Amino acid sequence: MTPRVRFASDMTSTPSLYSVASTSRHPRHLPQTPYPTTRSYTTIRDSSSSLEQISSTPPARLEAHHHEITLLDHRIAEQGGTTSAIARLPHRIQKTKGRISDKDRIEELTRDYKAQLEENNHLKRVNYELNRFREQVVVGFQGLRNALHELSTRVTLSEQELFKY
Repeated sequence: MTPRVRFASDMTSTPSLYSVASTSRHPRHLPQTPYPTTRSYTTIRDSSSSLEQISSTPPARLEAHHHEITLLDHRIAEQGGTTSAIARLPHRIQKTKGRISDKDRIEELTRDYKAQLEENNHLKRVNYELNRFREQVVVGFQGLRNALHELSTRVTLSEQELFKY
């Protein structure tokens, strides 16, 4: 019987029914990253058959680094070609974005300025309302504190009257 390949999310049985035969790395040693994951193979055995399961492991870092350019990349660039490492360099990315006209840039900055003014006005209104709410909370807290003080005073007086008899 050939083993079936299943994803880790497809496993519906409880983990206690399975024993891990081999893994590339223990899961608790894997770094937690928000990056997409690659797949590695893990063999899992249960009592009836051998299953091959694909588990998720995080890939290497995705950010471009200047030290990633190798001699081979350099030689390819000398011949007029390019590689993904060269294409990810910051100055190459800026080149591919293209140049926008001054008129378009002014319109974009004007839109950004108006959006920033709207956001500032909204935050001023929110700040004003939060300060009003804070004042109401302080007044309510002082009222509760006064009521609690009055209650404890009355309880003390009631206990004194009770013990008189």
